[in-house]
Amino acid sequence: MNHGVIRAGEFKTYRHEDDEHARNKIATPENIGFLVLNQHGASRLYDTGGDAAYMADYYNASVIVADRPGTGWILPNMDVRYRNTHDYVSQMKIVAKHIAKTADEEGLDHLIVVGRSAGGQGAMALTRTEILPVNGLFVAEPVGWRRFADTKEAKAKWVMYNELQKKLLTDNEQILIHPDKTEAAGLKYLRRLCAIGYMALVDQYHNQDLWSIGITRTYARDIATKQPDIDTQIAFAAHTSFITPEQLAKDSTVLPAMRSSQENGAPYEVHSAPRTVHSSFDLRGYVNQIIEPLVKRVVERTVKP
Repeated sequence: MNHGVIRAGEFKTYRHEDDEHARNKIATPENIGFLVLNQHGASRLYDTGGDAAYMADYYNASVIVADRPGTGWILPNMDVRYRNTHDYVSQMKIVAKHIAKTADEEGLDHLIVVGRSAGGQGAMALTRTEILPVNGLFVAEPVGWRRFADTKEAKAKWVMYNELQKKLLTDNEQILIHPDKTEAAGLKYLRRLCAIGYMALVDQYHNQDLWSIGITRTYARDIATKQPDIDTQIAFAAHTSFITPEQLAKDSTVLPAMRSSQENGAPYEVHSAPRTVHSSFDLRGYVNQIIEPLVKRVVERTVKP
């Protein structure tokens, strides 16, 4: 099973000299850990592994990093394509059982699950298995929230958005949060580009049907009502293609209201993050900074006086 544990200081971490938060460790109890799901075109061995290492050092905690089904540095299985939520969650249950064993071995009684983009959809599907001891959930720009006519329409929307994103990031009048710049150079940079391209194709083959049928919003509704103890934060970029302004206005009100109707329900937030595009959530210091309040609440709710 494609997952592993990263502990504080075990991997190289990335620091931003102008980011004071990235230099401040938060004392997370030993029995609270994190679970990070890989985003599109990444794996636990590449970018997501770096995300997990940074998070482990930032929170001084154990972080389990896992590849979603049908992703990572693997050979594609031509007989497997996830087309509906039942098949996907069924596969996620297998992943969850392996992760649960690892969490138990690590002494992790509580998990905060994190994912962005396709990893956001995976994080929510994994949470819905109800197998893991999840107390917190943070997802950014989760794919599969909007329903499209088919995968072609979804892909076309992404291509158009990606061009807009590039323009916004190069527009000096737009004061946006920019993603991390890779430290790789030369052959190492070329290998990274080839790896991203290959893993993106493998991911698309197995999972792209899940990105156009609106199942992520269904997961969000179910988590709001059926798993009320999970402190939940769902962040979309200020400039996004994954949710319409009308849908965001509705869901940012309706979903928290569904949670608040549950007795002793944990906080539930759906919001737009200022000054962001999709790739802004690649900035490790920024993501960990905005997760901080959720982490503190989980600690307060789970640590007995």
